[in-house]
Amino acid sequence: STLYFNLDQQDSAFAKFQEAFTNPLNSRLSVESATTLLNIGVCYLAKEKIDSAVTFLNQALATSEKLDLYEVKILVLKNLSQIDQRAGNYKGAFEKQIAINEAIRHLQNTETRNILTTNQIERERMAAQYKFNLLQLENEAQRQHIEVQTTRIYLIGLFLGVTIVLPESPR
Repeated sequence: STLYFNLDQQDSAFAKFQEAFTNPLNSRLSVESATTLLNIGVCYLAKEKIDSAVTFLNQALATSEKLDLYEVKILVLKNLSQIDQRAGNYKGAFEKQIAINEAIRHLQNTETRNILTTNQIERERMAAQYKFNLLQLENEAQRQHIEVQTTRIYLIGLFLGVTIVLPESPR
């Protein structure tokens, strides 16, 4: 359907979009249904059937809002704003532009939060690695301290002429 639409064959595209929309496997509340409703609305818009275009675009808008599909919402609002501009409803077009800006801001904030979360996870991973390395160094220092003490005891025993049998130290 998208191929037909891009080839400027709206009738064929419209038929395929309608087929996708009426497919029982296509849930009424899904990314696919929101996109299909948008595409049907755009096909009606290309055919200058404004009332039908508005109907499907409004359905796509409602679906995209229910599912938090901000990318789809932005595309729907752009088309609805275009319709308002053509009809001379500049207030409606302006309101839709404001809604587009809010949706874009939401997407940017979401991306920023994802980046911050990723950075936080990396910092926590590095802190855990640092603590692990520090514990390994402390364990190695304790092991070396035990070896030094064992050697001192052995040397004192040799100096005093006492034979000291020490158990094997764990390594």
